Amino acid sequence: LGKSVQIVLNHTLPPLDNIKVRQAVQAALSQQDFMTTLFGNRKEVYTLCPAIFMCGGPYETDANSARYMNKNIELAKQLMKEGGYDGTPIVYMHPTDGKLQMDGGAVLVDSLKKAGFTVRDDLIDTATMFSRRNNKGPISAGGWNMFLTAFGGDALMDPLTNPYVTGACDKAFVGWPCDKELQDAWQAFLNADGVEARKAAAAKVQARSNEIVTFIPMGQYSDYAAWSKKVTGWIDSPVLLYWNVEKKN
Repeated sequence: LGKSVQIVLNHTLPPLDNIKVRQAVQAALSQQDFMTTLFGNRKEVYTLCPAIFMCGGPYETDANSARYMNKNIELAKQLMKEGGYDGTPIVYMHPTDGKLQMDGGAVLVDSLKKAGFTVRDDLIDTATMFSRRNNKGPISAGGWNMFLTAFGGDALMDPLTNPYVTGACDKAFVGWPCDKELQDAWQAFLNADGVEARKAAAAKVQARSNEIVTFIPMGQYSDYAAWSKKVTGWIDSPVLLYWNVEKKN
């Protein structure tokens, strides 16, 4: 399944505390722009994927994915107007010490500006981002509106391990989306009995998650891997696993 790039939005601070403005961000972005920037013409390593639970996973669905799968600047502008966007800057945490963060962030900032958003591009390092993302305070106290990250499919492929879809308010993953309908959909998945019932419940979780924009998936990819012929036992995984590996005599 590889990994997925995600845009994480802070639901607690303006301007992204407004659902229409969050939806405008969805419409302003293109997975193709991100994947091409990160991987060039190596199309074999990436997929444009509508599924928040990973393409190729047991709960793959395209439910309510149209806004982020079809870049539409006019729609973005319409949604910004409906949401009363007043030019309040989106404060973007932009690490510069890794290709995915640096280059993916450049695409994100450029896309938002072209749609008409004001962006404050905070250039930092990755360690600072991981520390600062826990800050629930206002912008004046180090708060933030948006950052980019990536998770492996092993975490994202199931609603019970995907960190973005609980809707659990202060107990939710950073960004703190708070939504009773999403909480109920997540609970319905937990209680679902049987494969088909779980698939249907997962589609409803995705539909609501995408409606309130808990996060925005920006493409799925796999890393290249190479190892010496002197070792055996490598396990296919989106993360490095060192157990089971043996060196030949």
